[in-house]
Amino acid sequence: MNKRKIISFLIASAIITNLNVVAFADGNINKREVKPALLISTQKQKKDYKINEDMAKEIAKKIVSNYFGVKINSDFKYYSNLNEYKNSDKEYAYWNVTFGLNTHEKNIYINVMIDANSGLVNEMSIYDNSSDNRASIPNISFNEAQQVGRDFLNKINPKLFKQCELQNKEWVVNKYDSTNYTFNYVRKVNGLRYYGNNISVTVNGVTGKVTSYSCNWDNNLIFPEVKDVIAKNDVEKIFDKQLKVNLVYKTFRNKYEYQDADNKRNVKLVYQQNLENGNRIDAITGDVLYTNKENGKIEEKNINDEQREEFYKSYKAVHKFKEPISKDKAYEFISKYIVDNYGKGFDISNLNYSNDEAKNKKQWRASFSKKSVKQEGVLMGAKDAILTQETGYITIDALTGQIVSMSKNNYYKPYNLNDEDFEPVLTWEEGYNKAINLLKKYYPDKIKNINLLQKHYIHNDESNVKEKTKYKEKYYNYSFSRVENGIPYNDNSINVSINTKTGEISNINCRWYYDVEFKSPKNAINENMIRKMIFDKYEPELYYAYTNSDKVGAVKENNGQNIKQNDKHMKLVYSLRGKSAVYSFNDIDAFTGKLLDYSGEEINDNVEQFMEEIKGSKYEKEMQILAYCGIIDTKGFKLKREVQYIDLIKTLVDALGYRPYVIEKQDFNMNLRAVNKNDKSNDSKANYLSPQEYIKMAKYYGLLDKDISSDDLKKIVTRQEMSKAFIKFLDYDNIANCKGIFALNFDDASNISENNVGYVAIAYGLGLVKAEDNRFRPNDKSTYEEMCIALFNALQNKKKNNGYIWYK
Repeated sequence: MNKRKIISFLIASAIITNLNVVAFADGNINKREVKPALLISTQKQKKDYKINEDMAKEIAKKIVSNYFGVKINSDFKYYSNLNEYKNSDKEYAYWNVTFGLNTHEKNIYINVMIDANSGLVNEMSIYDNSSDNRASIPNISFNEAQQVGRDFLNKINPKLFKQCELQNKEWVVNKYDSTNYTFNYVRKVNGLRYYGNNISVTVNGVTGKVTSYSCNWDNNLIFPEVKDVIAKNDVEKIFDKQLKVNLVYKTFRNKYEYQDADNKRNVKLVYQQNLENGNRIDAITGDVLYTNKENGKIEEKNINDEQREEFYKSYKAVHKFKEPISKDKAYEFISKYIVDNYGKGFDISNLNYSNDEAKNKKQWRASFSKKSVKQEGVLMGAKDAILTQETGYITIDALTGQIVSMSKNNYYKPYNLNDEDFEPVLTWEEGYNKAINLLKKYYPDKIKNINLLQKHYIHNDESNVKEKTKYKEKYYNYSFSRVENGIPYNDNSINVSINTKTGEISNINCRWYYDVEFKSPKNAINENMIRKMIFDKYEPELYYAYTNSDKVGAVKENNGQNIKQNDKHMKLVYSLRGKSAVYSFNDIDAFTGKLLDYSGEEINDNVEQFMEEIKGSKYEKEMQILAYCGIIDTKGFKLKREVQYIDLIKTLVDALGYRPYVIEKQDFNMNLRAVNKNDKSNDSKANYLSPQEYIKMAKYYGLLDKDISSDDLKKIVTRQEMSKAFIKFLDYDNIANCKGIFALNFDDASNISENNVGYVAIAYGLGLVKAEDNRFRPNDKSTYEEMCIALFNALQNKKKNNGYIWYK
């Protein structure tokens, strides 16, 4: 299915945070250091900068004219804001300038990010919704777009661009961005990549113009020499020893579900790979680098076997009502939970019921609040008294009465109260005990299916030297993930947050699906086979990585030499990287051993075979574009393969977009998926919609006038029948059915059905279906090559919609 991403370069994008950039202006590079920082304000401050607002506006207008070819005139609306950033003792500021034009013909939004001190431009983007930009498919190929991007970068930032290497060389990695191509160039130093610095450019495939540019760079980094590095063969042994391959259940987003409604039918058992203590290996010492351990340590807490046995005694099935509980009963449940955790005196308000059938959720939700005055060592009402506004929200399951979520906040006055001036009333371990007691009390039916192991990060440096205040945690957070068949299912969990100042429960959240089927791991592939597959497809890559640690590494012996390495700043590290760009995913189907993408579909690693198959075809470029957009399936693709009716129906429906909510609105029985689970087409398009579902959607789109039998689905489509289908696809059938206005001069025109004359005439006129030697061959069997060029040209004549279908 054509998964179009809706471009969102709107005015809101003007506020850009956490950038690590180097600026440019007509090819001039900013030499000062710019590092990631926290946004401290989005409003213009009193501090003066070299570049004021008027200057920033003029710089933006010039850059837009030079690189986007857009002249900013009085028709454009202007907007700007100043972002200030702070990192350590350095401060940075950037102007975000936006120009907007809204008319009945076009909508244009342009954003430019400008350094407030140097006047150099860091980032720029344009969103142009003009009518000539609305084709459903690109006009240029991946390679052509890449050249457009290279030409742009050579013009705008040639010095840095020469230091970069294209990261996404294979177009399959870019799939599903519809009409846009994005290219990311990574900085290379001493022949090695540094992923922390990069330049990216996006090219509109319809117009062939650049629509966005950004540069993430730091010129002040110091890169160590490439020496005393562990050999690749030796580091493979370290990876083999450290690599852990674990079974997990995982919910994959379902590309066919509207708004990804819980995806209960797309839970899969997968293997995931990771190092025991991190994902990188120090290329000098051979140590596994775990980022969180660089400035601290990890403590763990779990219950022992004796405690676990006692814990499980609390197990109790929870009664599930046949009908949702009443409002009075819901009030009773909610009142009890509030009193149990926060005491009496709270007012409950806004008690409302909701029923989300799509997500199978029936819930009651309410808010609660209380005002009180705390006496701080003085008489009530004195100046040091603190007014506390306590507010919260709670949601309960309307069929069980259990807490779905509950949270509470304390707001204090006066606001100048030092929020750090407190001592935690409990330790992290005491908080853990409180959390598991809460599990026993409120979720006794789930306690046998949760992982009680918790990890806690502790800072080594517990003080803030500049502010002279000790670092204190305001909340302890515990996440108890679900376990089924002894295997973790991290998409379900019970989360507990405890306020360390008050010892109260700050937040409870229970995410738990009741109707998920967890496939038994009995027939899963052996872990050793998975490990072999991993090392067949992945290999260690040596590259540079940045670390914030100030520690000096211990002396290690390597190849008979004692080496002392400073952990601060830049290091040489190894990570496992896919030998092909398509191996950038971490989930392996436990039963097939195949890598899975974000939708749980098998990674299509047959691009080379596809490219070889279409090589030499006069429609090679068009088929590559269709494959890039995810409209055609490249697996097992054969140019001369004959097209069956089911192939044509699926292709046209996927090109228009499969939308289940339309089918559900028509009272379509979604259980057809289960009934027809084994009756699926021969391609690799996933989550396996049945032919009946495609037929239902094709009828909605007007591609079919009536139902079609299973036998007819396997029949081969003739060229005149394919012509008719594509004209229906374009909604030109009313014209095609006009009698007496079409004349066909083909030598074999007499072989065209009278009812198809209009369809063939329009299809030929638009270049959808070709003729050779003045012969249309209307009754010849259509091929995949012919269907692809017909689809491409049809999409050239079809404007893309906003991704939503109105009910007919």
